[in-house]
Amino acid sequence: GFLIHPWVEGLSDHFTIGEHLATWSAGDWADLKGKIDYYLNHAAEVATIKEAGRSHVLDKHTYDVRVSQILEITK
Repeated sequence: GFLIHPWVEGLSDHFTIGEHLATWSAGDWADLKGKIDYYLNHAAEVATIKEAGRSHVLDKHTYDVRVSQILEITK
């Protein structure tokens, strides 16, 4: 699915904002509404971000990936 997540410190260490997900300023409800309104009117952009985000998560952020990382660290 398409994700609009509040921007938090460290998020961009794992995801590219605007490529894998959209962000809004936490607590700024007008900003969230603006992002929702924008993306409701830009279906092609939503589809591109949604697919890129899905691919990125499957490649980098699944339990299989995490377990492999843990096993590599503990060697």
